[in-house]
Amino acid sequence: MNAYKEYYQYTENVFDSEKNNKLLEIQRTYDFEKVKNTENRLIIKQQKAVITLSLALLAAGIIIFLYYRKSARNKRLLLETEQKIESLQKMADNFSKENRTFRNVLLDQFGILRKTALIEDTSNKKEQISGEKLMKKFNEIVYGQDTLDWNKLYRVMDNLKNGLYSKVRKKYPHLNETEFRICCLSCETDFIDKEIMIILGTTLNMVRRIRSDLRKKIGMRKGEDFLKFFENTVQ
Repeated sequence: MNAYKEYYQYTENVFDSEKNNKLLEIQRTYDFEKVKNTENRLIIKQQKAVITLSLALLAAGIIIFLYYRKSARNKRLLLETEQKIESLQKMADNFSKENRTFRNVLLDQFGILRKTALIEDTSNKKEQISGEKLMKKFNEIVYGQDTLDWNKLYRVMDNLKNGLYSKVRKKYPHLNETEFRICCLSCETDFIDKEIMIILGTTLNMVRRIRSDLRKKIGMRKGEDFLKFFENTVQ
């Protein structure tokens, strides 16, 4: 009987020990998972903070970039417009209504004196105006009013050059209007690139690019004089 009780007590102790071990194991697993979850939440929180900070820095970087790009564009437009105004004023200074050269006929029709006076009044206030607004005002004054009568100008040029430009037009019919205008103005050596740019309402780079393409179209060598080339090829 005592042996049975001892066996029962032993079995019960073993069971309780195994039960306790399992409970401890469960407790350890629970504690581990709890610690792990706490660490994961901390990591997620840190990642969110890093992402938020990164997005804030990115947004700040974009704002700074856009600001400096706008500022740089404004300075570029202001400088570009000031250069155009300077060229326009030089053209007006050399203009003579009495001397009926083609240059003066074109500048007269262009309204060089009136436009220069209006531009000068605007440019005197340039400290209070952005580059973009000054460029817009320049374009309104110079190109938004009277336009050049190119048919009349072609006739004047043609008469002064004994029909040369009519022959050029006939020999090279594939030239578009802008190319033909640059072609004619390039023959009139009184006009420099900046003046052609203003007369045509384009950019300096565009004038030079079109002229370069023009040379290739008509089979002209780089650096060759336009007037001499046409006098040798269309006579």
